[in-house]
Amino acid sequence: MADTKIDLNERADEIMRIAETYGAEKNFVFITTFKSMQDTMFVLNMLMKEIRDGDVIVTKEYVKGRENRYVNPAVAEYNKTMKTFNDTVATIMKIIDGFKADDGGEEEDPLIAILRGDDLEGS
Repeated sequence: MADTKIDLNERADEIMRIAETYGAEKNFVFITTFKSMQDTMFVLNMLMKEIRDGDVIVTKEYVKGRENRYVNPAVAEYNKTMKTFNDTVATIMKIIDGFKADDGGEEEDPLIAILRGDDLEGS
């Protein structure tokens, strides 16, 4: 398997570029979800650094000197955080898909308009 490095920041920029083609970059829900995804990526990177710099199996010594070996807690936290990350990405995809599917049609719901980032009438 080739060891190809993926620049996640470049990928995030590309997601934002695609979102802009649908007008989603003004959408409050999209913006907050996208920011959450970036924050989660930061946590994932820090946890992976902790796992790589430390040991996957750690030892804890108890009061009487007995040792117990177990998986580094950072591994479980990484897995939980990755689940959160995947859920966040799925939400972003749904938001963008909603913009792709929005073809105007009938009178628009004002809530959808404000979430999309349209200016309020009379402001």
